[in-house]
Amino acid sequence: NNNTPSTISVNNSITSNMIFLLFFILTTSFINLLYQKYVIFNIVIIYLEVIMMQKKKVYHELEPYYNTNSKVLILGSMPSVKSRELKFYYMHPQNRFWKTLAKVYDEDLPKAIDDKKDFLKRHKIALWDVIASCNIAGSSDSSISNVKVNNINKLLKETNVEKIFTLGRKAYNLYNKYLLSKTKKEASYLPSTSPLYCPKGIDEKLYNEYLKIKD
Repeated sequence: NNNTPSTISVNNSITSNMIFLLFFILTTSFINLLYQKYVIFNIVIIYLEVIMMQKKKVYHELEPYYNTNSKVLILGSMPSVKSRELKFYYMHPQNRFWKTLAKVYDEDLPKAIDDKKDFLKRHKIALWDVIASCNIAGSSDSSISNVKVNNINKLLKETNVEKIFTLGRKAYNLYNKYLLSKTKKEASYLPSTSPLYCPKGIDEKLYNEYLKIKD
């Protein structure tokens, strides 16, 4: 037997160190996993609490913009907080709606509300929203619940609207759920221009999607 007492002692020491190291790695990994789950759980709880705290009943107080010559109707979901404050549609400075339309029609960006209305009138565009009232947290479409919809048929009867577009997935889904059976007019989906979903400047994909308004 070539194992001397010193060799056995060294081997035992190495084995003990390896066991300790393995135990330390497993324990650390387990603690990290628990911590990550704890953090994720708390983030979810905090997010839900914030949503519940901020969610409130909101009524659509903006008049639809249209005239008898309107041929295109663009429907959003519910005006943002900024739009409700400024009393017109898509008024958040980071919203790309007006920038995109200006590019589609190769015009200067309309800035004042009167300029925006003139722009819409020239291009025979009507603006309104699907929702008449709902519960919502801030401007977040994903938080919308308890929906009541607007009477779109009244607008359709007073205009020459040939095409309807819904801006954003929420407006599209709600239109199909509540309004399609009443209007008998299919709506085409347009991607949202909200800063919540489009944090960057105008891109070609968004521009190309909105070209269908002009067709």
